[in-house]
Formats: sequence, C-alpha cells, structure tokens
Amino acid sequence: GKRGGHVLECPQWITSSGRTGGHRWQASWMQGLSSWGRVSYGEALNHSTKVSSTVTLPQSSRRVSSGQAHRNPFLRRTSDTRRSLHLKGAKARKLSVMASETKAQSVLVTGAGGRTGRLVFKALKERSGTFKAFGLVRSEKSAKNLPQAKEDEIVLGDVAKKDSLLQAMRGKDAVVIVTSAVPKINYPSLVPVLFKKLIRNPNPGMPSFSFESNGEPEKVDWLGQKNQIDAAKEAGIAKVVLVSSMGGTQTDNMLNKIGNGNILLWKRKAEEYLVRSGIDYTIIHPGGLQDTPGNERELLVGVDDSLLSSQTRSISREDVARVCVEALTSPAFKNRSFDIASKKKGDGNPTPSVEPLVKSLPPYDYSINSQLDREGVSA
Repeated sequence: GKRGGHVLECPQWITSSGRTGGHRWQASWMQGLSSWGRVSYGEALNHSTKVSSTVTLPQSSRRVSSGQAHRNPFLRRTSDTRRSLHLKGAKARKLSVMASETKAQSVLVTGAGGRTGRLVFKALKERSGTFKAFGLVRSEKSAKNLPQAKEDEIVLGDVAKKDSLLQAMRGKDAVVIVTSAVPKINYPSLVPVLFKKLIRNPNPGMPSFSFESNGEPEKVDWLGQKNQIDAAKEAGIAKVVLVSSMGGTQTDNMLNKIGNGNILLWKRKAEEYLVRSGIDYTIIHPGGLQDTPGNERELLVGVDDSLLSSQTRSISREDVARVCVEALTSPAFKNRSFDIASKKKGDGNPTPSVEPLVKSLPPYDYSINSQLDREGVSA
C-alpha cells in the first residue's frame, strides 16, 4: 500500500490470487498495516555460586611449623596437600564464577506464535549458548508455529490474565513483548474499492476493518501489555524489550482509524507505562513489517517518528528480531526507545549491528502526545 506518499510492500492477502485478482494494491489506508499483520497476542544475570571446599585434616596437622614439616615427611606431605587443596578450591571458585557469568539468559517471548514473535524465538534459539528461550502462546494451535521449540519451552498464557503471565515469568531473566491487536478486513467492503481501483477512480475509498471481541487495541495493546509489565515487575524481571510501532506521536495517523481502534495511542500508553515502571527497558518502533530475509539492508534509526518523513519506512521482520536479541546483550540499549526502518535492498550496505546507531540517538520524548498523563495512570 501507500503510506504518506511512499509505496510499501503489500500484505500477502492483498496480492493473493482469488481475492483481489492479483492486482497490486496501493492505497493510503494500507500505510503500515503490515506492521502488525497476524501478530499473535501475545535482574540481568546476577548468579553467585558459592563453592565450599572445606577439608578436615588430622588434629596434629592443623598447626604445622616449617621446621616440623621439614623434619617430618608425613607432616610435609600433609602441608603440601593443604596448599594443593587450597589452590584447587580457589580454581574451582573461579571456574564457578566464570560459569555463572556465562550462564544462558532465560528469556520469555510473548506473542511467540505471531509472524514476528516466532522469529524472535528462533533467533534466541540459534544462540542457545547465550539464551534459553521460552515462547508464550495463547493456544496449542499457536504453538504449532514454533516447530523448533521443545515441549518445556512452550508456555500457554493469556495477556488478559495476569496470574498466568506471572507464572510464566517467574525464574526468567528477560521478557520480549511482541503482542498486538490484529485488525481483520471485512471482505465484502473490499469489492467496491477494488472496482473503483480497476476503473482508475481517483478516490477508491477504503474497506472497513474490525477487531475480534476481547482483541481490541485497548484490551491487547494497553491493558494486555500493562498486565505483562506488572507481572514482569512482580516476577523480578530485569529487562523488558517491547516491540511497538512508529506513529505514536500522531493522533491523526491513519492506523488509528482502522476499526476505530486508535491502536497507536494505546500502544504509546503502554510504552509510557513501561518507561515509568523502573524496569530496564528497550522499546523498538519498527516501520511496516515485511516478510523478507534479514541482514540484507542498511538500517536506519531515529526518534519521535522522524523516520516517517524518510523515503523508506519498512523493515524486515527478521531484522527486527535480531535487534531484539541485540538489545538483550548490549548495555547501549538500556532504557532506550527508538524508531527503526531500512533502506531498499542494494541501497547502501547491510547493517551488522545497530548498537553504534542507537548510541548516537537523543532521548525519546514521551511528552509528545502523552497518553498516560491524560488519565493520571502511574506505574
């Protein structure tokens, strides 16, 4: 579709044969819709292992002078043994500390059954030496989207039920939130729009959208994410990475009109709630999400929706997933909120890491179009 005058890749269902006749769809109401198409609802490591190497020696060998040890071979051997045990104990403690420092982070991905969430889960699984991944899904059907997951790595939960979230988060080190409300197109309303498009009517209009019951943006993107943040805080989670969306500074953004959901406003409210929670956070605002390979494009970052005026404002879901993983390992992402998009493939060089880009960014300004202050909600 077209978003603010710039062409984005259309979601698969727009170009699929049999629904639109294969015609390419370019309409302003499609701006950024792919950024949440079919996404399911969905203390840094501080392990201190104490090693006890207590050795009980014969009473006669507890106080041994150097002269005694020199004259008595048994005492000399005993003294040597004590020194050896001491060195081995120190080495064991050092090795234990090293092991604790390299222990894999336990990370829960919520919304793991969605098209972006499953890629975050997969990216974590690919770094099993660094992370132990768990995926939170709403149903066993959603769990089928994680074929690489072991049975004990899948957790059933509901963002509307804080108790289930709290149970899923206990014992975890970090949480990546990739849940979002999903608008559904009312297909009969698409017919007249397509017809006007075929006859080149300059004002084809737009089809209508709706949200499932209990799947509205207010319940999923605000209350559901608030539940996740509250549960994370109560469970002692050290880091939360939240995948949101660009456009939160704009009340009149077209995405807010879809299904009359005001989705970006509810997302922004949840972001502000996380910022004020006291938890170490990273908030990522991707542009229109594309189902294309990652690591192939130059990435762009910004704050306060500055990228909305750029020529390209889309990004591969795989690139978003790897940025989520990077945010879990680099201190440069601590308490950062930023927008991210990519250039067209072949335009510039692929970006191996966004850490240097994030370091150069100014703080994100949540006083712009603040939603949390309107109702005086506090974390």
